[in-house]
Amino acid sequence: MRVLVLLIMLTSSIFAFGQAKNVKVDGVIQDKEYSSTYAVDKDFKFYISYDDKNAYVGMEANAKGWVSVGFGSPMMDKSIMFIGYFNKDKNKFEVEQTIGVKHNHVKAEKNEVINSAGKREGNKTVVEFVIPRKIGNVELKGEVDVIWAYAASDSLKAYHSKRGATKVKF
Repeated sequence: MRVLVLLIMLTSSIFAFGQAKNVKVDGVIQDKEYSSTYAVDKDFKFYISYDDKNAYVGMEANAKGWVSVGFGSPMMDKSIMFIGYFNKDKNKFEVEQTIGVKHNHVKAEKNEVINSAGKREGNKTVVEFVIPRKIGNVELKGEVDVIWAYAASDSLKAYHSKRGATKVKF
């Protein structure tokens, strides 16, 4: 009996953590690349996979601007946010880590993004990134509050076109 329970636990953890091996951080989200998909708006989806150390996040919006997700709070205040956008000065996509302060955000002292990529085709923006499962005072484990937003501009000062909140399971 103990062997059977151990085998089931091992198989479950291999399946849960194995999903992260499918993720290729290239700015293109393939079918079944991520283990979880969250279609939170008709024009915005985000995707999550993870292993024991890192979380892999993809964001996709029908918009020509920045896209973002934040973890740890059901509102901007105290949320750790990651904003993906096309940096025209550097001619590449970047992901900036910010901290929510009331109804605004400030750049985090340390950007914990391990890897990122993005692409824009027509009116669609896609950004993927990898972060540690422990970011600041937030651990991406169990049920986690998530906020999301996107804008029609890559200016980080641009107000979001849409926003919302949900919960995800790690």
